[in-house]
Amino acid sequence: MMKYIALLTISVFSLLSHGSTCRADSWGPITKFEFRSENDRYLLRIEPHNNWPDKPGHCRGILYRLNGEKRNEIWSRFLVNNHAPVSVFVANTGNYVVTMDEWHSVGELPVVVYGKRGELVRVHSTDSLGLKDDIEHIKQTVSSYWWNEDSTSFFGPEGETFFIRLHWGKLLMLELRDGDLMDDEWYEIAKGWAMPEKKWKALHDYAKQKLGAKPTAQP
Repeated sequence: MMKYIALLTISVFSLLSHGSTCRADSWGPITKFEFRSENDRYLLRIEPHNNWPDKPGHCRGILYRLNGEKRNEIWSRFLVNNHAPVSVFVANTGNYVVTMDEWHSVGELPVVVYGKRGELVRVHSTDSLGLKDDIEHIKQTVSSYWWNEDSTSFFGPEGETFFIRLHWGKLLMLELRDGDLMDDEWYEIAKGWAMPEKKWKALHDYAKQKLGAKPTAQP
């Protein structure tokens, strides 16, 4: 099962003015939320600061290992968000947490990766995700750049990679160890030593299976 977990309820509406369309956003209040891994063994608690407008950068994330009703804290830190992330994904291993976007500003801090002790692995921009030439597919509103609207996101096998399939069909793949975007240019450098061809094909077939597409036939 693939999870895309939204921290906030967001409604988008259109206003017509002088023959043009202007999209505006309506955002709910920031509250404390909890996000579980798919296997329910780990949980990330998001605690925005009560006075978040005057205390940017004080959104705390706490990762727990779950044992029945008991919670064992693994790490706790202020996240890089000024207010709070919009979406959170927790790996089944507990080794990685991926957050997406900034509250009230989708497209800012689009992907942030945290490691097994809460260390910051990578902060991506939409450009570093390879979306510089995809602007025609991405809706813009007063507050946000909706790069991942109607996207599907999930961890790869063993929780060491992360996939994002965008609504126009583009597939992003991240290596979580260092947060690198694993695109064709990355593969040309890594193939043969860091990424064998067989493993590269297996990762793409895994994504196709998760997305309901037919995997590549093996020779």
